[in-house]
Amino acid sequence: MAEAMALLLGTTFVEDAGLLPAVVEFDALGVLKLVDTGNPTSAYIELVLQGILACMQHGAVGTMSFVTRKANAVAHTLSKLASTITNDSFLLKNYPQCVD
Repeated sequence: MAEAMALLLGTTFVEDAGLLPAVVEFDALGVLKLVDTGNPTSAYIELVLQGILACMQHGAVGTMSFVTRKANAVAHTLSKLASTITNDSFLLKNYPQCVD
């Protein structure tokens, strides 16, 4: 569930910021399968899925693919950092020291 919400927030941000088209590499295979099939397992997931699919239809996401967590160590490190932050934070030019 958290992974689906993260994907929705990410695709919405990419669209709103005009960073198009985006390439999404995601390590939550179950979420990518939900997006691919469009077959939600609950009403809440369906709302999140509809938002993701809307962003994709608007061209916010060029491609979306599965990448293992080990292969994308920077994203995994950032996701750990994100769990400690209480406010939204978007880094476009600078990056936190934890990814050096």
